[in-house]
Amino acid sequence: MKKIGCFVLTSLTFLIGTSFPSSAFVSAPRNPAERNMTQAMLNGYDEATWAKLMDNRLEYAEIDDLVHNFNPEISAAWINYQDRRLEIIQNI
Repeated sequence: MKKIGCFVLTSLTFLIGTSFPSSAFVSAPRNPAERNMTQAMLNGYDEATWAKLMDNRLEYAEIDDLVHNFNPEISAAWINYQDRRLEIIQNI
């Protein structure tokens, strides 16, 4: 019985750990023109703002930007929104 409990606990730990990604979602180069750009440029920030976001100090004013960059669902929704917006503008 103790082995089953340990197995279930280990399985649940693995399941929970893999269902919530722990890595940050930061834009990567999508085309060759973006290869010489810094992480700050790829994410739409200047170097000073990007360094402030990456300094491991949470400030109230940074919360929106941090959620936008590091929550995969929000980032994916934002990218989808931008793509759809451009598509609508081109079709008009």
